[in-house]
Amino acid sequence: ITRVGVLGSTGTILAKVYPEVLSKYGIEVIQPSEDIQDLFVHPSIYDTSYDIKAFSNPVHQKAKENLSMAATYLSRKGAQAVILGCTEIALAIQYEKIENSLIIDATTVLASALIRESKKMEQLV
Repeated sequence: ITRVGVLGSTGTILAKVYPEVLSKYGIEVIQPSEDIQDLFVHPSIYDTSYDIKAFSNPVHQKAKENLSMAATYLSRKGAQAVILGCTEIALAIQYEKIENSLIIDATTVLASALIRESKKMEQLV
């Protein structure tokens, strides 16, 4: 994989954590356009009338549709994988693929890494 899309809160996008880290490995990061971020991604996380924080079980249909559209946008821009870079987003997008892009849940990756490292620590004790 050489091109990934990142869906995250506006703070995550502005912090540029993913582009800075992934560029060290030759991976190009595609982020939503400012309009898509402002109109679809950010409200899906923070708009109190339908956001994932307020409506997580079940996730409001509008949030699911908005985030799916944003992920599809990233895929159509050439992302081979889409990183769900916010814990809330994985509640709304639970597909193995969006169009031709693999979905990577950053929270699941982090949890797996913590388990792997804790097992290493157990072996040392």
